[in-house]
Amino acid sequence: MTSVREQSGYFQAGDQDQRLYGTLYVPDGAVPHAGVLFLPPFGEEWKCSYRHLVRTARGLAQNGYGAFRFDLSGTGESTGSHANASFSLWQQESVAAFDVMVREIPATQTWALLGARLGANLAVRLAAERQAASVILMEPLLTGQDYLRDLLRRQLIKGVMGGGASAVPESPAEDVWKAGHAADLGGFQVGPELAEELTQLRLVEDMQKLRPECRVQLLRFSGGKEFPPGWQPVLERARGVDKSDVRIVHEKPFWGQLEYYETDSLLDNVLRFLDMDHDSDTAATCGLTGTAASTANAHRNGS
Repeated sequence: MTSVREQSGYFQAGDQDQRLYGTLYVPDGAVPHAGVLFLPPFGEEWKCSYRHLVRTARGLAQNGYGAFRFDLSGTGESTGSHANASFSLWQQESVAAFDVMVREIPATQTWALLGARLGANLAVRLAAERQAASVILMEPLLTGQDYLRDLLRRQLIKGVMGGGASAVPESPAEDVWKAGHAADLGGFQVGPELAEELTQLRLVEDMQKLRPECRVQLLRFSGGKEFPPGWQPVLERARGVDKSDVRIVHEKPFWGQLEYYETDSLLDNVLRFLDMDHDSDTAATCGLTGTAASTANAHRNGS
């Protein structure tokens, strides 16, 4: 495999005050086949998925791709307050991160977005705004409303398990938001703006805004054999573009594993999808010129 050059540092998110921390992974001494921007999950899922996404970014670089991973404001090493964060702010920061990736990998003209969970919803929004050739969605949220409801339920259970009724917050999160304050959800402060934006988030509506030629990889991590009925509108959009990929990955949901857990299935599935574009004579793009075709075996060294 190709050796990897990693470079970490801060960058400015447009005209915002936040300084975001990111890490660039590129194959050493070679022009990347494409650049891939990583969009992370939210809250506890971010913590659980961190190791897996780093492993995937490095694996992509070892196989000839560039990757850029960054922390949204209020998370990780980036500045800013989680209580003041909003989905719209994170969208702006995603655009800034995309522009940094384009600047730092200038020889590449093909770009992809990889998002996990809430980060996948960010990736769909970004793909509609920037000219990305493809978007990789790892278990995206069908609706933000259902996700928010699940977070509230978990917080309630956590309070009860932690010390009975006395441990349950006196004021429900909804009342805290109505008062204009941030509420604690799983150890992360969620402000009223982010909560309201989550209630308006619908994956199928955002996917309808993608450029028609933008390739989609949709991965669901489950022991089942079929997608639930609620996924059907999303599946129709994902399958409507040539060389898109929809599949169930029979692995644990990596964003929910607190114990040490490693798997190559993330990297293997992403490489399979990206290689379809790289191997073609004319890469399918959303307004950008694709990279010249070559064989997958050449850059994967027989892996």
